[in-house]
This record gives sequence, structure tokens and C-alpha cells, in this order.
Amino acid sequence: MSVRAIELSRETQALPVPLTEDEIRHRGQELARRIQSRAEEAERQAEEKRRMRAQLEEMDAGIARLSEVVRTGVEHRSVEVVEQLVGTRVERIRTDTGEILSTRAATDEERQIGLFRSGEPDSQEATQ
Repeated sequence: MSVRAIELSRETQALPVPLTEDEIRHRGQELARRIQSRAEEAERQAEEKRRMRAQLEEMDAGIARLSEVVRTGVEHRSVEVVEQLVGTRVERIRTDTGEILSTRAATDEERQIGLFRSGEPDSQEATQ
């Protein structure tokens, strides 16, 4: 007398299955592609991080500059400066405020220029 088996249910279950040589080769190729793809993505992300870091550093530098301007109440701008020969000295003068920035002795060449123009009063000599 044999006992007959009665199927109660059927399902699929993940179980270990030995691969063929061809399947192993295909999995190896896929692994190599994924490794390469991951390396490329890691490099892309690193480049993006460098770009974002540089952008933040640029923003920080702008904030620092503006903060310094606000703190000191002074901003560096391009201002026209003239050099004038006054007697035997040369003065560097801001044209926006008339402030004398520096004074130095005139060179021999500059004093020669003064000799040739001595008959023409310049704006500085006219006010002295």
C-alpha cells in the first residue's frame, strides 16, 4: 500500500543554483560594467562637490569683502590720480578730493620739464 502525496501549495523560493561557465562569464562582464559605472559616477560627484565648494568659497569671499566695507565704511575704487610738478617736488593727487597722496623729489628729467614750462602757470602754481 502506497501513500499518495497530495499537493497543498506551490510557490517560488530563491535557492542556490550552480551557474554554468557561460553564466559566470556574463555575470563577470556585468560586474566589470557596474564597477566602471560606479567609478565614473563617483568622479562625477567629486567634480560636482569641487564645483559647489568653489562656488561657496566665492560667495564667502564676497561676503567677507562686503563685511569689511560695512565694518570700516571704506571701499576701494578706481580713482584718477595725477602727478604734478610743484617746484622741485612731485605730488600724487587724487582728482576726486584733491588729497595729496604722496610727495617725492622730482627727477632731473622732471625738473627739466619744469624749466620749459616755467612761463606757463599751472593750476597748482596759480593758487599759491
